[in-house]
Parts: sequence; structure tokens; C-alpha cells
Amino acid sequence: MQSVQEYYLIQLGRSEDVLNKFKESIRKEYFPSKGIGNAKAGVARKIISDFKKISKSNHDLIDLLVFHVEQGVDSTNEYGDIDETFYSSIESSFKSAMELIKKDKLHQDFQSRCLKVVEETDGIGWGFHDCLADLYYSTYENI
Repeated sequence: MQSVQEYYLIQLGRSEDVLNKFKESIRKEYFPSKGIGNAKAGVARKIISDFKKISKSNHDLIDLLVFHVEQGVDSTNEYGDIDETFYSSIESSFKSAMELIKKDKLHQDFQSRCLKVVEETDGIGWGFHDCLADLYYSTYENI
């Protein structure tokens, strides 16, 4: 029932409110109000998947995907190294965001946030930084 309400809010021009609600759900996975974050890749993927079902805006979807990556990077920098599955999930979100940015020519809207993510991953293991850097530079090299 909640998704129906969110769908209509988007149709009524209140997409930012809905986007912020989904961002907050992702943020709580990584940084709960109590205790240490225990983000599970499947939970964040489900949140993003639910958003895709109700939003027709690629700009908003990119925003949510990049936000997911930002939260994952912040979580790693806050709590320490995680595991390969975690990094694969974050890489997948970044790859999806880069593909949509390229497809919709939204480079300018997201360049500073995406570059900051790449810079903040320097030194993180599992080939994570290299993967994000490759995705970023292949998207932004010829704009």
C-alpha cells in the first residue's frame, strides 16, 4: 500500500519527498540511530528496486544510486574494511549510475559527487577503488 501512495506523490510532483524517504531508508541501513550499521547488500538493492518501480525519473534514480554508493563508502571509512560481497553491491550501484549518466547525458549533474566517491575510496581493498575509478573515468573522460 505504501508504494501506491508514493507513486501518487511522485505523479503529483512530490518526487523529492519520496526520493528523500528512500534515501533515509538506505542511510538507516548504514548508520542506524542506535548501534553500528550492519548494511546488507540485499536490503539496499530492494530499496532501490522498489524506487525503480514507482519513479520514472532517471535523474532521481541516479541520485539514489549515487547516494547508496556514498553511504557505502562512508560506512567503510567509518567502520573499517568489509567483505567482497559488500563492495560488489556498491560497485554494481555505481556502474548502474554511470550507465544512466552516460545514456541521459547527465554528466554535469553528478560529476562532483561521483569524483568525490572515487577519491574517498583510495586505499580501500578488494580492488574497490580501482573498479570505481575505472567506471568514473570511462564515463567522464570524453565529455
